[in-house]
Amino acid sequence: MLCQISTDKEFGSKLLVNHLADILAGLLQICNAPLKKPVTESELQLWNRLQEERQRFQEILNQLLTVAYPPLLVRSLLLLQGPKASHAKIIRV
Repeated sequence: MLCQISTDKEFGSKLLVNHLADILAGLLQICNAPLKKPVTESELQLWNRLQEERQRFQEILNQLLTVAYPPLLVRSLLLLQGPKASHAKIIRV
């Protein structure tokens, strides 16, 4: 798994420096995406399984947030947030 590689001594720092924003984007989407409420029994089983897996990804996200270099983390989060609407015109030009 990609998140396990990030803890590796040899590849971890290189991976985080080059792809932290990509990893954060994926984890944030997984951890915060809304799930449709289950209606049937089979949907309930799937929903429960997704909730359990979401918990695992939240733990990975929390671990990544604690080990990442803070200035790099802030830069990546600002990049994911995107520009303000007032700056969008400047960026397009």
